[in-house]
Amino acid sequence: MRTGPGSLGSQELYEELIKLAKGSDVKVLMHGNADLDAVASAFLVCRLLEGVSRSCCLYSPQGLSKQSRDLLASLSLNIPLCDSLDDQAGVLITVDASNVSQLGVNTDALRGAKLVVIDHHSPGSLHTMATLLISDESAPSCVEVVLSLAAPGSLKLKPAETTLLLTAILEETSLLERASISTFRHIVKLMEMGADYAFAVGFLRQSNDEPIDKRAARLKGLSRAAVSVVCGQLAVAVTHVGSFEAEVARSMISLGADVVAAINGERASLRVSRRALKFNIRASELAAFIAERLGGEGGGHDGAAALRLKSPNQATIDKVLGLAVNFVRQRCGDSSG
Repeated sequence: MRTGPGSLGSQELYEELIKLAKGSDVKVLMHGNADLDAVASAFLVCRLLEGVSRSCCLYSPQGLSKQSRDLLASLSLNIPLCDSLDDQAGVLITVDASNVSQLGVNTDALRGAKLVVIDHHSPGSLHTMATLLISDESAPSCVEVVLSLAAPGSLKLKPAETTLLLTAILEETSLLERASISTFRHIVKLMEMGADYAFAVGFLRQSNDEPIDKRAARLKGLSRAAVSVVCGQLAVAVTHVGSFEAEVARSMISLGADVVAAINGERASLRVSRRALKFNIRASELAAFIAERLGGEGGGHDGAAALRLKSPNQATIDKVLGLAVNFVRQRCGDSSG
């Protein structure tokens, strides 16, 4: 296994990837309802492997998100989609996912093939299975991890393609709110290659005109929330919704919650505020903490993470709230309760 940044630099990692993919059929796996970062990362992987692999296509078990489909249509871009994983590829590459459960495929589907994991989340079950691991937790978007593999001047992309990558970076960083210095460097390079910044920003602003079902989900999530105050200053909230759990969690943070878990069946979206981060309360660690005790998998970033539960039921909300409160208490030194 090779990991980056680490023992190998970007160029060495790229050469390792080329060795694995050369002459092989490659399938790039995205998480379900693949968002812009996943789609753009997977698309770029196939472009990097042009002339190297025998074939390369993208696969998402639950298809692409509406936003991803709309952007591809707006840019008149066609991406090579795989019909299934039935004909197992010689090389499987996962992007923007740290755990097998995020992919929506059986673990057996990943066995028997060379597995490359390209990611920017905290380590998960996928990382331990990788033949080649290319991961950078400091990267705000997975697109940036893939871009860092390309040698300067080696990428030959059309303006529509660079605009896809740019839009994905802007979306993943919340219009650069979570950008790093390297993010701006990548953006400059993409714009020099023809990316349309005005189009990207305009598209994201337009797509954020939210439909009634998303707004309703937020309101339902708020009305169902169970809230506990920990350490006298941190608000921990858990709720359940039938859709848009990530949006619900994000909105509750914006309204003043510090730690949020929005549960949708077996899936849950976790978010923590900047105030919580000061207490070393990280969403990825909280997701792993809950998954270990309730069964399932969890992982993600410091500020946002995903959790997949094995056997959710009516008591799950109370259990998750109790675990979240205990986790926060441990971090902030509250011995009460």
